[in-house]
Amino acid sequence: MCMFFHSIQSSIQCWIHSYSWATRVYVSVNAFRAMFPVNVTERLCLTSVSSPLIDRSMATVSELCFAQQLAKSLRQPTWILFYAWTAQLCCWVAVLTKNNLFHVYEEYFWFLIGYSYYWYTPLPFARYIALVYCVYMLTIDIPMYAYRVFMYDTVPFSEGLMDLNTCTFHSAWEEEYLWRTGYFVGGSHLSMYMDSMNHIK
Repeated sequence: MCMFFHSIQSSIQCWIHSYSWATRVYVSVNAFRAMFPVNVTERLCLTSVSSPLIDRSMATVSELCFAQQLAKSLRQPTWILFYAWTAQLCCWVAVLTKNNLFHVYEEYFWFLIGYSYYWYTPLPFARYIALVYCVYMLTIDIPMYAYRVFMYDTVPFSEGLMDLNTCTFHSAWEEEYLWRTGYFVGGSHLSMYMDSMNHIK
């Protein structure tokens, strides 16, 4: 419930005030995905409003917007956008084949994004946040997907594509609450903060 209200509040704030379109897209998509959660790889949904196809398509656009913000805020050439596009490619392969190994690759590229930000940002507070993120990715997120590699069977691309818009309704999301809160609430606030810093500069 807390995640729901924070997401809505952040989204409204973005559209009322003069935030960039990248921020508005990212924060608004986060709000939508917080309200209508979907486990894309396992084809689980809380409601019929969203689906794996809708969720992953919106997430792809919003995450590329966020990566663009990260790269732009550093004001120097980095590999962040390359890592982000590669992460999206790996994610789509994972979604279509239900092969969690590609989620491991995807999360590793997001770790590289966090590490790049840690290395290049001039802001001590931002460096601390990036360090915490990198530790989380290496100790919790990536091992979680690595463990799932052995739990689920993969499927051919064609089969995964055919059921991409179908869902099994699922009401127990407690075990995903931690990362969803960090992503949809923390990520949105970080996006808005970076946008504000760019306006100040």
